[in-house]
Amino acid sequence: EDSFCLKSVKKEFGRCGPIPSVPVVTETQQPYNWIQYEVLEAAQLAVESLNGAQIAGSCIKVQRPVTAAVLDCDVLIKKLELDVENEGVIYVAGLKKSVTETDLQEEFNQLKDLETLFLPKNLQTGKHRNCCFLKFQRSQSAVEALEALNGRTLKGSRLRSRKALTSGHLWAWIRQMNHSPGKQGGNMVCEKTEQLWHSEQELRREVRKLDHRIKKLYRSLQNNTLCIVLFPGVSSVHGSQPGLGLMGIKDDGGRNTC
Repeated sequence: EDSFCLKSVKKEFGRCGPIPSVPVVTETQQPYNWIQYEVLEAAQLAVESLNGAQIAGSCIKVQRPVTAAVLDCDVLIKKLELDVENEGVIYVAGLKKSVTETDLQEEFNQLKDLETLFLPKNLQTGKHRNCCFLKFQRSQSAVEALEALNGRTLKGSRLRSRKALTSGHLWAWIRQMNHSPGKQGGNMVCEKTEQLWHSEQELRREVRKLDHRIKKLYRSLQNNTLCIVLFPGVSSVHGSQPGLGLMGIKDDGGRNTC
C-alpha cells in the first residue's frame, strides 16, 4: 500500500514537470514527501494546482519548505513573471514521453503569434522532458494561450500551464550544451556526458562560493543601496554565451536579494 501511494504521488506530481527523486521523510509524526523539481515553473505549478487534491484516496497538502530563503518567495515569483526575459513565454507540462517535437508543432501551430517552441532534453539519455516552453510575439497572445491550453488533453494526457519564470538566457545555455559538437558514437557520448557531469559539479561548487561572498557583501551594505551583479558573456571558437545581470535595491527589512 505504501509503495502504491508513493507511486501515485510520483505520477501526480510528475505531471507538473520533471522530478529527479521523491524522498520520503519518516522521522516526523506524520510522514511526508520532499519533492524537488528540475525547473522552478514545475514546483510553482504543483503548489498552485495540487494543494488539497486527492491522491490514492487521501487529501494532500502542498506547500514550500518553511525556511528563511522562501519568506519573500511570492514576491520573487511575481517579479520573475513580470521580467522582460519572460514576457510572452509560458510553461506547458504533462507531455507524454511518446510526444515528439513535430507533434507539438502541429498541436500548438494554431496558437496566435507563436514564435518559438523549446522542448528541453535529458543530456544523458537524449530523451525530451515532459514539459516545454512556448514564446509568443505578444504577451497578450501568451495569456490567451494559457487559457486555451490549461486542461486541454494531448494524446490522452492532460496539460497544465502557467507563466514562465526561467530566464531565456538559461535555456540558451542549455540549448548550446544539447547541440555541442563531438556527440558521435556511443563512447564519445558517454565521455561527453561524464565531462559535463564533472563540469556541472565544479560549477555548482563555484556558484555556492560566489553566492556566499555576495551574501556577505550584501549584508554589509546600507539600506536603499542599489545592488548590481554582472556575469559577463563568453565568445570563443566553441560558441558564444550571453551574459546575465541581476539588479535590486536593499530594502529596510534587509531581506531582498540583489
